[in-house]
Amino acid sequence: YQVLRKGVQRKSLEVQKELLTAAEAAPARHAVSSILDVVGRRSGDMDAVNAATALHLLATQPGRRAETGISEAPAVRASRELVARVAADPAVQPRDLAISSWSAARLALEEAGPLEALGAAILDAKAVFDGQDVANIVWAFATLRAANHEE
Repeated sequence: YQVLRKGVQRKSLEVQKELLTAAEAAPARHAVSSILDVVGRRSGDMDAVNAATALHLLATQPGRRAETGISEAPAVRASRELVARVAADPAVQPRDLAISSWSAARLALEEAGPLEALGAAILDAKAVFDGQDVANIVWAFATLRAANHEE
């Protein structure tokens, strides 16, 4: 109730609950597909917080792209779309930008468009980041740059 009074939309809370349930309830080997199912079904209801959460959950699952190369098109497409959603949300919070940056690096995303949009959103919000956010963002973009130079 108090979260709703602070202006968080009920849909956002519902999506958040579904994402967390998908990640925790499914056996580890099925968690990615369960998370992607929620993303697919609830895409129209997702805000930046939900998108950042979905990215973080995908990035912390066993077998994430950076370790094994997530090659399934739905996972890559969903991650790209989630990053773009975070970057485009005018109400995005600094923490969501930092989480999304970190997740993009952990997932080894290579698509320039969403990453450039994320970088632009970060520059727009640069005055409000705390130290943890800055550290995560710097690590993420350094990791992404290093990965691109290795190829």
